[in-house]
Amino acid sequence: MRDLRPDLTLRYIDAVDKPELWEGLRHDWVKIPQTGFWGEDNEWAYFLHGPGCRLTHVETGEIVEWDVGDIDRFNFNWFVNNLHSLIKQGKRDDDIDVICSILPDIEHMQDMTRDELSDQCYKWEKQIRPILEQLSDLVFLSRGSSFTYRIVK
Repeated sequence: MRDLRPDLTLRYIDAVDKPELWEGLRHDWVKIPQTGFWGEDNEWAYFLHGPGCRLTHVETGEIVEWDVGDIDRFNFNWFVNNLHSLIKQGKRDDDIDVICSILPDIEHMQDMTRDELSDQCYKWEKQIRPILEQLSDLVFLSRGSSFTYRIVK
C-alpha cells in the first residue's frame, strides 16, 4: 500500500523534517487516486488517508484500517470500525465476546448507522481508555498521540 501513494505516508513518517522531499513526491504522485481496489480479485476497496489506509471488503463490508508506516500502531476509532464490521457479519469469537461484555449497547452495534456509531464510539472510548492505559503501564502498548497506541513486541 505504501507504494501506491508514497507522498502520503512519507509526509508523516519519513519526510517530516524534509519538506523538499515531500514536495517532490507530492508533485510526482498527486495524480494517482487515493482510492481504488486491491487484492488478487480486487476484493478490497482501499482509501489512503494521511499515514493510514482503510480496506473495506467489497462483499462482506469488513473494515481493516492501519497506519501504513507502522503496522503495529492503531487508532481507537479504527479498532471500533473493525469491530463494527465483524459484528455486522456475525463473526464472534472469545475475544469479541470479552469486548462485548464490557461495552454497553454493543449488541445494538450492528444496527447503528455510521453517525450513531460515531456518537457511541466516544462513550466506548471513555470505558476502554483505562484498559489501554493499563496495557501501556504493563508495557504491552505504548501511547501515541490522542487515540493512538502502538503494540510493543
